[in-house]
Amino acid sequence: MNCFKIAGPRTIAEALAFAAEAGDNAIYISGGTDWLVNGAKKVAGGLLIDLTQVEELTYIEERADHLVMGAGVTFSRIATNPLVWEKARCLAQAAAQIGSTQIRNRATIGGNVANAAPAADGVPPLMALDAEVLAIKGEIRRWVPMGEAVSDLCGGLMPGTLFAAFRVPLLLNSVSAFVKLGSRSTVSVAKLNLAARIQTTEDGRSRNVRLAMGAAAANAFRVTAVEKLWEGRSCEEALAEELAGGLVTQVDRLLAGRASLPYKREAIRGLAYDLVLDIGRAVEDGGRGNGRKA
Repeated sequence: MNCFKIAGPRTIAEALAFAAEAGDNAIYISGGTDWLVNGAKKVAGGLLIDLTQVEELTYIEERADHLVMGAGVTFSRIATNPLVWEKARCLAQAAAQIGSTQIRNRATIGGNVANAAPAADGVPPLMALDAEVLAIKGEIRRWVPMGEAVSDLCGGLMPGTLFAAFRVPLLLNSVSAFVKLGSRSTVSVAKLNLAARIQTTEDGRSRNVRLAMGAAAANAFRVTAVEKLWEGRSCEEALAEELAGGLVTQVDRLLAGRASLPYKREAIRGLAYDLVLDIGRAVEDGGRGNGRKA
C-alpha cells in the first residue's frame, strides 16, 4: 500500500505554504475523481494537498469584460449556472455531459484541466473560448492561455503549479457549442469531442472562429485549418459538409494505422453536422446564451 500525508488547507495561501514545505513531493487535487483512478500511486511517500475546502476557488462571476470562475467549481455548478449558460454556453453544455451526477457533484474544472487527459471534456470548450488559467507556483502568478497550459502539462513542465482560476473574454455577438460522442448517451468517456465559438456579423456570417477537438491526440488542440474554412460563412449544410471533410483529414492524420480510424472518420463527420446545426440554431435565436450583445 502507498503511504502519504494529506493536507487540507482552507485558503490558497495555506495550500502554497504546504506545497513549499513539501517541494517536489506535493501534489494538488481538486475533486480527486481522476486522481483516485490514475494518480494515487504517484504520491507515494509525499504530500497530497486537497483543495476542496478552499472557498476562494469556488466562485463564478462576471468581472468587466471576462467571465471568471475559480478552479474549484464543480461541474454540477457549471452545468446549472445561468451566467455560464449566458456567457460560455459550450462550457455549460460540456459540464452537463461529464460522468454521472455523483461525478459532476465532486469533479472540478481545475482538476479536469490539470489531469490533462486526452478526452477531458472541459478542455476543448475552454480552448474554443480563448480562456486563460491563473497558474500559481511560489511567488509567481500568471495567466496562461489554455493551449500553452495543456501542452505544458502533457510535457510534464508544470509540477507543483496550482490552477486557481479561469477567465473567458466576453465578446460581442458570440455563439458557442459543444458536442461529444461516447460509448453511450450518459456516463461515458468521450471518443471524440468538439467545441466551437464564433462571432457573427449583421448578416449572420461567422468571424473570429475558434474550433477545438479532444480525444484524438495526446491533448485537445485548436483545429486552425478547419477554422479557416468556417470564416465568413453562414451555418448551413454546405458549411457542415466542408467542415466534416476538413475534420476527417485531421483524424486521418492523427489516427493513421489505428483500428479505430474507420469508425472515427464517420463519427467526426456526424459531430461536425451536430456542431454547425447547434450553433446555427443559436444564431437564429439571436445568440442568447453566448457572451455579450452589442
